Amino acid sequence: IHFSKGDSYIMGMNNFTGGSGNGNSNLNGGGIPNGMFIQQQGGDFEPEDYLINYNVKFAQGANAMFRDGVINQTMSVIIGKDKPNALLVGAAGVGKTKIVEDIAHRIETKDATLPDSLQGCVIWELPLSNIVAGSSYVGQVEEKIQGVIDFACDPKNKVILFIDEIHQLMSDSQTYGKIAQILKPALARGKMRVIGATTLQESQKLYKDPAFNRRFSRIIVDELTREQTIEVLINAKASYINHYKKVAIDDDTLETVAIIADQYSSAGNHRPDTALTLLDRSCGDAIIARKVKEQKLIGDPTMLAAFKANPIVTITET
Repeated sequence: IHFSKGDSYIMGMNNFTGGSGNGNSNLNGGGIPNGMFIQQQGGDFEPEDYLINYNVKFAQGANAMFRDGVINQTMSVIIGKDKPNALLVGAAGVGKTKIVEDIAHRIETKDATLPDSLQGCVIWELPLSNIVAGSSYVGQVEEKIQGVIDFACDPKNKVILFIDEIHQLMSDSQTYGKIAQILKPALARGKMRVIGATTLQESQKLYKDPAFNRRFSRIIVDELTREQTIEVLINAKASYINHYKKVAIDDDTLETVAIIADQYSSAGNHRPDTALTLLDRSCGDAIIARKVKEQKLIGDPTMLAAFKANPIVTITET
């Protein structure tokens, strides 16, 4: 049984932490994890229930700037004959996942730079929590991951698996340990293509299992320079304007964003994520500040009308 699944604004620092998080809920409206199933005799297993299709998700996404070299390295590995498994290693916030998103975008848009053997492929993210969630009886985790492996190894499906935070497979958890042991033979045969991502520090955990570790080719993802980060901000500006609707952002301000992000970001976070986070927080703060000011002018109709006449908030560096 399947459960279907205007006025200027001084750039604020009060909400800037320099970090970012991706909070994903696996619960549907009924409070049951998406993809959870109760096995019945003769029931069908659908591995797509546990995977995220990056080709579809990022078909309209923007290309990763300044990452052509790393992207080419990654594609070179995953079209390999014997060990088509790439491990992206870099500090938090440098854009490892963005590289995978870019490759998925290139596949979906049939980019001319794409190797012939990647044409028609689909990148599926495998969130490890989806395999663990709802596995209530003995052997269910093994059954789920084996189903995903069978799906990924079938040539007609043209699957590339992406496992973010892949170092979790080397944790002390017995469940994740089982997943790693089941994955190893499929990786060794070279019939399954995998892209993993982890930080330099966490990647050391993979050395705990040399047989698992040697099946991957490491690709270092360096932090962008400040100048490159400013270019990323300029390129991303339109998406923030589109999201917030009532903000204007000067290009000159973006250089200040990059500088302040470098000065005040938390340890362990890196470009370009720190600068993008600061820009996002600044736009959000500006929208809230404008609403607060609007409420204070309710008692003065003339001032309120003049205030509403210019609804655009400008993010400035002053």
